[in-house]
Amino acid sequence: MSATTTYAPAPHPVPDTAPSAAKALVETHREALEAALQAVGDRSYHSRYPESPSPRVYGEGAAAAGQQAFEAHLTRRFEALADQPATDGWVGAEVSPFGPRRASSTRTRTSTGC
Repeated sequence: MSATTTYAPAPHPVPDTAPSAAKALVETHREALEAALQAVGDRSYHSRYPESPSPRVYGEGAAAAGQQAFEAHLTRRFEALADQPATDGWVGAEVSPFGPRRASSTRTRTSTGC
């Protein structure tokens, strides 16, 4: 058996016909995209953002404020997206198996069935 080699997928090129905004977006985030591709090749952990709000970075109470904001959404409709085009009602009575307690939610239903 040979030594383990790392597979790193080549970055997907932005087509010449792509809008300039798409090309600019890829260039702006090239470093992050390359880091993600490297993690895919290494099969290693990668996260673009920290997992937990550090008091040193975000200030004391940031974690508690985030937890409180999360809990404020539990068992309530997520109204922030209710004004999206083609929204025609609410569906679901989903219950999440994750988290410290089970959370139920409903989401908007679109006229396209998504």
